[in-house]
Amino acid sequence: MGALKGFVVGMGVLIVIGMGLLAYGLYHKATNPDFKIFADDNESAVFGDVAVAAPKGCVISSYDVRDGRLYLLLTASDRLASRLGLEDAPDCERIVVVDTAGGGVLGTIALTDAP
Repeated sequence: MGALKGFVVGMGVLIVIGMGLLAYGLYHKATNPDFKIFADDNESAVFGDVAVAAPKGCVISSYDVRDGRLYLLLTASDRLASRLGLEDAPDCERIVVVDTAGGGVLGTIALTDAP
C-alpha cells in the first residue's frame, strides 16, 4: 500500500512539473513568437543582399568565416585600376567584418604602414 501511495505522489509531482514547463513555454512563445527550446541547426537567417562600400579598383583578395562573422580582405588590383583609368592604385588595404546572421557590416579595419 505504501508503494502505491509513493507512486501516486510521484506522478502528482511529475504532473505539477509538466504543467510548470508548459506554462513557461506558453509564456515565452507569447512574448517572443520566434522562441524555440531547441535550436534548429539547419535553419539559417536570410538577410538578402549586402553592399560593402569600397573604393574603385579594390578587389576581395581573400576571405575567412569564423564565429558567425565574414572577414573580407580588400586589396588594390593594378589591372582593374588601369582598366578604370585610375593613375594610382587606390588605398584599398583593409579588412571588412560582416555579421553573417544579420548581414550588416560590423566595421572596417584599415591597414597602414608602420611608422
